[in-house]
Amino acid sequence: METLPKVICGLGNNGDQYHKTRHNVGFLAIDKIASDNNCVLKQHNKIDSGLVEISVNNHDVKILKPNGFINLSGSKIRKLCDYFKININQVLVLHDDLDIIVGKCKLSFGGGSGGHNGLKDIISHSSENFWRIKIGIGRPSFGDKDQIISYVLNRPTLEESQVLENATDLIIKTLSIIYSKGMEPAKTFLHTETSA
Repeated sequence: METLPKVICGLGNNGDQYHKTRHNVGFLAIDKIASDNNCVLKQHNKIDSGLVEISVNNHDVKILKPNGFINLSGSKIRKLCDYFKININQVLVLHDDLDIIVGKCKLSFGGGSGGHNGLKDIISHSSENFWRIKIGIGRPSFGDKDQIISYVLNRPTLEESQVLENATDLIIKTLSIIYSKGMEPAKTFLHTETSA
């Protein structure tokens, strides 16, 4: 029988200055999931994260936002797995991806970090064997490291924000499919609906 995620974790940076930046699209997706379920994440000191449990098609699922900085997400997810006795392969991580066009999303299992420091930290604390939904934020036409950092830590344009909001709605529909039909039908739906 297929192992479905018991935890959905969004990646992002805490702090008002980071709130609606491109790097925080994982956090924004979690906020929308919580809002749609009429709930609020509460601080859980044992795992140093905001956490709440929701029900998706009769499956109990924890949604999570690690405290602190995105590049240090791994220790919080490790704490969560240890505390709730959950395997890393039961975690689904929502995160930004520079190498995918804005608003396109990909659901996948395992693989490397793709240069994403948040994923790198999760892999170093656990393993690469977890689910991910990559949320495309596009790559700027300019390319040196400082400019890339500036790009991800700035807010998207109004047009990009609308595209990302639509992508979040599709992610929520995808979660419903995961917990009713399984991962492969969910993958097909998400890739089809967000394809350019």
